[in-house]
Amino acid sequence: MPEREVVYVAIDKARIEKLERQLNRMEAALNVLLKPKRQDWINVQECAKLVGRSESTVSRWAREGRIELRSVGGQRLVRNPCQSR
Repeated sequence: MPEREVVYVAIDKARIEKLERQLNRMEAALNVLLKPKRQDWINVQECAKLVGRSESTVSRWAREGRIELRSVGGQRLVRNPCQSR
């Protein structure tokens, strides 16, 4: 049986972490797209996960008028960025 060749690979921790964040955002986007009923309006937390930003960033965008915000029954909802109008 032939000997196995050992290969060493340098791992850039920052690059791996960046790729992991990108995969998480892609997974969140796919989960939204694959839901049986896509919603026009989602809560701030769902939006933050979907776009890969913090809840405070999404809230700031709403205050600045960059995204639409509604209050329904005491819950703050923003227009789903993946929902076509």
